[in-house]
Amino acid sequence: MESRFGERGNRIFSRERIAHSRGQFKKGWKDNPPRRDAFSRLLLETMAPTVKWWSGITVLQSEYAKANRIYKLHENFQPFALAGETTIENAMMWQQANHLDYLQLKYFFESGDAHWGQMSDRIKERFGSPPIPAAKNDPPTQAADFVAYEVRQAYTALEIKSGEIFEKFRMSFVLLGQTPGRWGDLKDQDIRAELNVRKIPKRGKRE
Repeated sequence: MESRFGERGNRIFSRERIAHSRGQFKKGWKDNPPRRDAFSRLLLETMAPTVKWWSGITVLQSEYAKANRIYKLHENFQPFALAGETTIENAMMWQQANHLDYLQLKYFFESGDAHWGQMSDRIKERFGSPPIPAAKNDPPTQAADFVAYEVRQAYTALEIKSGEIFEKFRMSFVLLGQTPGRWGDLKDQDIRAELNVRKIPKRGKRE
């Protein structure tokens, strides 16, 4: 997440620098979870009032591998493409539920990520237009990256069920639970159902 406030004045902070203790977070932040979590909470408190709705999608490698053994999945949908398409679908469902169909949705994805081209192609096929590349240092992109980081931490750091996650995870993620949104992980059956609809071929016996 980008923010123009902090302990050292008017500077830009990124989630990547915080997570890896780089830049202005090099000294005094590594191996100091209370300080990092408190700052993360402060960032989310700043971001939350400006966010109407959010979505976070996780593609677990174990579930992805199951579907990939049956369908030609990785050739057509890398995890980035699956997550991107699902996130847009969730946004469209939110738009329709709130009777905002008259507003045009625009999709911005941070450019430069692996499999960006495949993700862009799949989104264009599904929704009629490709996503708009966004610069890595754009504040909205960094805000979304921060949310994605929190969701990823929830799945990688704790083995808990979705219904329990806000009760057991750190306060910065609990704050996201107070903002309307939809999040979760894609199961093997969800992936296979979508591939079947999209007519993605199955693998042969020797593949």
